[in-house]
Amino acid sequence: MPAAFFSYSAFRFEKYETRGDLFAGAKVGNIEKDVGFGIRQIVDIALKAFSPGINDTTTAIGCIDNLGEIVGEIARRQMPAKVRSKDGVPRVITLTPDFQEYVDTAFDQIRISG
Repeated sequence: MPAAFFSYSAFRFEKYETRGDLFAGAKVGNIEKDVGFGIRQIVDIALKAFSPGINDTTTAIGCIDNLGEIVGEIARRQMPAKVRSKDGVPRVITLTPDFQEYVDTAFDQIRISG
């Protein structure tokens, strides 16, 4: 059994809990360590730019372009899921979003609201 579960992108913890040999932490939003948090911030800007009161399509399109670049970079990277010992036993399992989750986070709300 692994000794710990960690989020791949966030190692700052607002609160944590231990049970036996397990450790779980709650993420704090941080764009340097949590790509999903940064994606959600850009999506929020795009949604506000699309709103009828603001109607700033240039900003919204710029956000969509940036999201496309971010998702493209994620597609080029391999996300580790497990850290194994020399004998092949999983020691740390990272709970990471997969590529489709990043794409959904980046574009679903914009697609629905736009």
